[in-house]
Amino acid sequence: MYGGLGQNHMTPDVAAGLSMKLFFENLFFLQGITPRVFGSDGALWSLANEFWYYILFPLGLSAVVKSKKQKIRGWERVLYAALFMLTAWFVRGGVLGMFPIWLTGTLLCKVPAPRLGKGVRLALMLAYTPVIFVFGKIASLAGSTSVLSVYGDYSFTLITGLFFWVVLGAREPAQHTAGAWVSRELARFSYTLYVVHMPLLLLVTAMVAGDTRWMPDALHVAAGLGILIAVLGYAYGVAWLTEFRTDTWRRWVEARLGMNARRDVSTAVSRS
Repeated sequence: MYGGLGQNHMTPDVAAGLSMKLFFENLFFLQGITPRVFGSDGALWSLANEFWYYILFPLGLSAVVKSKKQKIRGWERVLYAALFMLTAWFVRGGVLGMFPIWLTGTLLCKVPAPRLGKGVRLALMLAYTPVIFVFGKIASLAGSTSVLSVYGDYSFTLITGLFFWVVLGAREPAQHTAGAWVSRELARFSYTLYVVHMPLLLLVTAMVAGDTRWMPDALHVAAGLGILIAVLGYAYGVAWLTEFRTDTWRRWVEARLGMNARRDVSTAVSRS
């Protein structure tokens, strides 16, 4: 499997992806621009997309939108526009092609959501669930570089954006139930889960399945659920050491740089 020869998975040759060159390319968010991600962590392809979108979006916004808090001079807008075009050229291809998909999430922050009842939202959720599998099947049949796959990505974005737009209309206070607690805990380490799950799953698959496919009988379904729980526990443990402590380290760095004091002064001035 680690040689990319297995017929039951989508993993390329892992050994070929362990060079120092690829390591530094991934370190500087060039996966997706360069041919592949580092090692077996295939999920990290989208990390480069987000990084470059976080650069493209403020550059483009500063070039065309007037700011109420800060006056942007004409030559600065030209500079922002030039940097936007240069960055867009650098990430051209797949990364730039999916930029409008990322912008859909930004649009959801600006467009007021409709006020619909809980029953309508539940019905839409049930109707939306099979859409994920339909478009997943389309993507697997079409291939990642085909025109059909591109149209599928944008169609799926439109449907998903509309679904989220409706769901965001929920204004009821959150209930302090066990289900709500589980949802919040799962959300707390979702980023760490994204980052670390693939290498462990590949290792477990190589150990217990090899070059075969499991049949969906009771025994294998139970084993799959056990593996799922183990991977979630592993990711939660990594998050407990890292992601859960982000705010603590951020405050520590800000205190060393004097940023807390500047923020306190700024807050006092704005209040006065």
